[in-house]
Amino acid sequence: MPQTSFAILTNMGRSREAAALAAGTTVNITHIAIGDGATVPSGGETALYHEVARKTISASGTVVGTSNVAFFDAFLEAAEGPYTIREAGLIDDAGNLIAIAHYDPPINKPIPSSGQTVEGTVRLEVAFSDLANVTIVVDPSMMIALQRLTTLPWIPVVSTTTASPPSSPPIGSTYLIPTGATGAWSGQAGKIAQYTTAGWAIMPPRDGHGIGLPDGRIYMRINGSYVLLAWRTLLTADTTFYVNASTGNDANDGLSPGSAVATITEMVSRLHSRYDLNGFTATVQVADGTYTSGPHVYGPFVGASMARSVIIRGNPSTPANCVVAPGAYASFMAANGAFYKVNGFKVGKTAVDPGTGVDNACIVANGGGTIYMENIDFSTSIDRHINCVNGTVYVDGNYRITGAAGRHISLAHGGMIEHDSSTKTVTITGTPAFSDYFASATGISRMFINNFTFSGAATGIRYFVSTNALIDTSSGDPNYLPGNGAGSSQSGGQYV
Repeated sequence: MPQTSFAILTNMGRSREAAALAAGTTVNITHIAIGDGATVPSGGETALYHEVARKTISASGTVVGTSNVAFFDAFLEAAEGPYTIREAGLIDDAGNLIAIAHYDPPINKPIPSSGQTVEGTVRLEVAFSDLANVTIVVDPSMMIALQRLTTLPWIPVVSTTTASPPSSPPIGSTYLIPTGATGAWSGQAGKIAQYTTAGWAIMPPRDGHGIGLPDGRIYMRINGSYVLLAWRTLLTADTTFYVNASTGNDANDGLSPGSAVATITEMVSRLHSRYDLNGFTATVQVADGTYTSGPHVYGPFVGASMARSVIIRGNPSTPANCVVAPGAYASFMAANGAFYKVNGFKVGKTAVDPGTGVDNACIVANGGGTIYMENIDFSTSIDRHINCVNGTVYVDGNYRITGAAGRHISLAHGGMIEHDSSTKTVTITGTPAFSDYFASATGISRMFINNFTFSGAATGIRYFVSTNALIDTSSGDPNYLPGNGAGSSQSGGQYV
């Protein structure tokens, strides 16, 4: 039986393709023309026999099982027509007819007022000599039929919670219908609704189908329900997020003082798991108050372009007004390559870490983590103030010590304390006691405190350095560090 529907390159199309192959250029196909001419084409045509519409290309690709046959789609909305489609053609950017198709039987395209509604895709499949020299311009604003979208990995939706169908949304607006929906969506919970010129098209999605929301959340339908897979909101500018223990709620978005999150832990966790910083700075502004949990960050923030891309800021002028004292765990921790800055907090520790012991300090950096700090008030700690095990604490500015601890600084296994060339003032009040040492460094760790000025007094052994570690004071003065007991060095440790 002879093939009665087909598409062929025109003579102009073959000529344009040959010239492009010879010159290393491309044929740029931009539109699909639609007509109702009934003449069977031969290839010599320079235009359709009777063009009735011209459309941008909504989608294209290569026909499965071939290497040189491309398909071209044009989406026809319900309101287009009425006409009968008997021919179609590919148009390049110079207006040339590159290919022509013949449809037998013809396709009837009614409009809603006729009592019948048809919308969908017209497709041409055309064989080329070499698709590498064919450029297809696809119009991203063209709407593709909902029936085809639901077979793709995921589609963008406006909302998953809107219960009342919008009265006149833009054509193509798509929603996941929630439970309790009304109007045209009543009784359609869990289905996808897309607005067309003929009204709401509603389709039941299949398992494995995904949807994406404007805020970056991506869901997949598993066993009949949509499950959250990912949520990465892309920052487009430096952004401040707000935390307030008194007025906040962890269900809020944190994007304004009036919608503050209640805990620092929740806000920092969101930044780490749901945001892409995209090279911008995220500042977590924490209101005065007492916080019984602090952030423990494992791994870098996505899109962080510099070490201080995330700043957790309390009250820099009066840190004592913004307290992070979580008891047995660290107030702030960075691990596994995480890095962020803290500024303006009073930190303390009232119990020993019941687990691994890595939290036995107020500020902890380990496993390649880095914390930048300034304007910190170190109050009483049952163990240590600062602990770095193969991690770094970078002192960005002045800070205070107002409470006792086992050690103020403890470094091990490559841990480091660093700072820039400016003088850092450490103000000590109340003569706190350090039961182990004021500072200790072991296991090839490095403590650079050569530009520190200590104001005030403390009791306890000043320092201990061993196993090829270094405490650099720039002078080697044995009384440089606070305390009233002589420091000591052993096993290759250096105090210089």
